[in-house]
Amino acid sequence: MSDEPEDTRPRRAGAIGYGRPPKDHQFKKGQSGNPRGRPRKRRGPPDNAGPREIARHEALRIIRAQEDGRPVKITVLQAAVRRLAKTGLAGDRNALLAFVRMSLTLDSGPAGTGSGGAGAQVVTFAIPDNGRGDKKPDD
Repeated sequence: MSDEPEDTRPRRAGAIGYGRPPKDHQFKKGQSGNPRGRPRKRRGPPDNAGPREIARHEALRIIRAQEDGRPVKITVLQAAVRRLAKTGLAGDRNALLAFVRMSLTLDSGPAGTGSGGAGAQVVTFAIPDNGRGDKKPDD
């Protein structure tokens, strides 16, 4: 090679080595070195969350379900309400009462408007006894 020691030679402009990648491997002008970016933070309840926050997070979690033979994305809460209504309509009196009470409670809203508690007696009165011996409200 040359008589000069390696570290005293002047560096060439197009030299390739550590910290000097080839031109075709360098970032292009206006292009980021990380085009996809950092992954998004996982959404979930914080580690110190109480039972209410954990239940709310779980109720609003998106799941895949079948509706009329096709896949749909719904929340866990929607799936639970659909199952409660379906079970009630299939003949489970307790499920039907729970669904109707929930519907009336949600319908009443925070200001107390809507059908409220009086409608619950009318609905309870209209549901058949099924031979369980439950008492019906007096008129």
